[in-house]
Amino acid sequence: MNLSRSRTRLAQAMNHLLLLIILNISCGYVVHAYMRGIVMMGIMLLSTVMLLFFCVLLRVKENDHDSSIRKFPKMLFDYCVSLLKDNRNAVIVYAAAVLLSSISMLVNKNSLHFYLILWGMMGIGLMTMMVIGRDNVFRSFTNIMVFLAVYSMLTYFVYQISPDMIKKFPLIINKAGGKAHNLFFSVVFPVNPGLVSRNYGLFWEPGAYQSFLNLALIFELFLMDRKHKLLNAILLYVAVQTTFSTAGIIVSNVIVLINLISSIFSKQKGRAKSRNVIIALSLFLVFLSGLTWFYQAPRRYQEAGYGKLIMQFNNIVLPKTHEQQILSTDKSSTEIISVENIKNDEDLKKQVSKAGRFSAFLYPLNAFVSSPIVGVGFDKLTALANDVGYRFNTFTPINWFAENGVLFGLLLSLAFAGIILFTNLSIWIRILLMIPLFATIVTEQYDRSAIFYIFLFSGLAPQRAFLKISEN
Repeated sequence: MNLSRSRTRLAQAMNHLLLLIILNISCGYVVHAYMRGIVMMGIMLLSTVMLLFFCVLLRVKENDHDSSIRKFPKMLFDYCVSLLKDNRNAVIVYAAAVLLSSISMLVNKNSLHFYLILWGMMGIGLMTMMVIGRDNVFRSFTNIMVFLAVYSMLTYFVYQISPDMIKKFPLIINKAGGKAHNLFFSVVFPVNPGLVSRNYGLFWEPGAYQSFLNLALIFELFLMDRKHKLLNAILLYVAVQTTFSTAGIIVSNVIVLINLISSIFSKQKGRAKSRNVIIALSLFLVFLSGLTWFYQAPRRYQEAGYGKLIMQFNNIVLPKTHEQQILSTDKSSTEIISVENIKNDEDLKKQVSKAGRFSAFLYPLNAFVSSPIVGVGFDKLTALANDVGYRFNTFTPINWFAENGVLFGLLLSLAFAGIILFTNLSIWIRILLMIPLFATIVTEQYDRSAIFYIFLFSGLAPQRAFLKISEN
């Protein structure tokens, strides 16, 4: 019994380690400052294969006689076959995605290099999910994000109190010229006095950090039932606020509100419902406290958190004339303009190209409309971002459609939605959760991110219709 428990703990530790490695390599600031894509993929693939061997070793008889060791190759083969059979839906989706993207690559005469990276990252995500298992993916990932939330907030607040202490840590310069101090599980960007410092975690930017914090918040609140659920949720929620990511703050607040609605109207009875309502109300009070703080905070904090949203609201309520749009001194603002207007107006095109994330939606959408069946291919989509000037196609869902066509986009979108769709939550809560689930990935480029594909294929995992993990 004790041996079994120790093996279980060892397996859980390995799951945590593998996911942390893949998360760091996929999105880590320090890793991306030094490593190239092929090297990253090689390390992740090697780590996943090592865990696969480890899982099979745990199945070897406890006495480890020679007869058992000699059976290891057959056990490995049988285990791999069982994984493929158990996860046939995910395997079929992977094969279909490779086929559809191959057709797009050939039709659009694109280079093979970046498609190999796409297939490799998707393959690593699929393999990792199969080896770890859907329930363990969500549990281990959420534990990791809670740890990173605590660690990053400690380093973040230490920097607010004593900036000189942080400056003693190594300074890392990434490929874009950004400078940050490496605190191992977190990086800290030094800022000039009077500006707002943002929590990056270990990620390349706060917008990426919020994606994974909010995903963990969804997993914690809706897919797991644990002893420290409220504490974990509060830590994740507060960490999102310190990123000062507009998308992250809005999405986290939407998640809290949906959780409140879900708890109040749940069909659960007795102590289970009371506990969930208490958790939801406690989170809602934290949410109200955050809103009060933002309302009373110095202007620079308000602008850092909600500046883009306020700017967009002003553009809708007080629309500018065409001449004001062109001559506006605020080049970062984003106007509500149709794709057709942008396409036919060169001056307007130059203005909107500076709108960053907004352009990362409009231009790939226009590209998809121009070639809905097979898409425009990776090369053309990337060249479009460079030529127009917004640099990166950061709207992940629309990128699937624009790059490889409607079938590819629908396939991956439905797989990702499966994280929530294949639960026993009420249909209305599942529909509502689609909003924050997809909103977490619309501000960053996760098209070729192995950690993201682990979650995507988890949406197709066969274990249980509703994941409910209990931990003491």
